[in-house]
Amino acid sequence: MRLALMAFMVGFVLAGPLQASGEDRAGEGRNLAAVVQMAAASPQPASTSSPGSQPSPKPSTSQVEMRECKIKGIRAVASSQALSGKPGVEIELTSENPFPVRNALVLLRIGDEYFSPGTYPTGDLHTLVFTLTREEFDRLRSGVGVALGYGTKTGFYEGEPRWNGGPLDKSLLKDSGSQPPGQQPAVKTLPVKFDVYGGYFVSNKFEPQAPASFVVLQDQKAFDEVFGIA
Repeated sequence: MRLALMAFMVGFVLAGPLQASGEDRAGEGRNLAAVVQMAAASPQPASTSSPGSQPSPKPSTSQVEMRECKIKGIRAVASSQALSGKPGVEIELTSENPFPVRNALVLLRIGDEYFSPGTYPTGDLHTLVFTLTREEFDRLRSGVGVALGYGTKTGFYEGEPRWNGGPLDKSLLKDSGSQPPGQQPAVKTLPVKFDVYGGYFVSNKFEPQAPASFVVLQDQKAFDEVFGIA
C-alpha cells in the first residue's frame, strides 16, 4: 500500500511540461522529497497473516466441556480382582452422560492425585468403578474435588470432556470398610442355656421348655453310642 501511494504521488509530481526551467525543476525536486517523507510517515494498516501461516493455539482449560457425575457409593472389599486379590476400596461413579470407551486411559482425580484404570462393571457406559488400595483411600481428605476425564497417569488431556464429581465425602464408606483390611466386624451373639449329660435318655413325659431342642455331639462315635450305628 505504501509503495503504491509513493508511486502515484511521485508520478503526479513529475507529470508536467517537458520544457521547464532550472528553478522549476528545483522546486519539483523539493516537492518530490516532501512526497517521499509523507508516504514514509503514513500509518500502516494492520497486517493479516495468510491461513496456515501460524499454528492455532491449543485449547485452554476454559474451553473444556464440563459434565456432571456423582459418587454413587464407596465400599470396602476384602478381595479385589483389580488389586490381585488384595483388599481395597471401590468408588462407583454414575452420570447421565455416558463415559465413552476411548483409546486413552480414563482417570479419576481426587484432589491432586490420579487413579486408573476405571472399569465398567456391568457394561453400562453410565457407570464406572475405580479401585484404590486402602492406604491410598486413607490418605485422601474429605472435601477435596473429584473429577473424571481421559489422559495419562500424570494428567488429563486438554480439549477432552471432563466430569465434575463434586467434593469427596468419605463418610459414604460402608461400615464394613471401617474395619482393618481382612478383619470382619464383630457378630452379636446371645447367651444360650444348656445342660451337659453323660448319657442320653428322654422320658415319654418330657415337655420341652422351648419351641426347639438341640443335641450337640462331639464326634461320630458319640452319635453312634446314643443313636446306634446307621
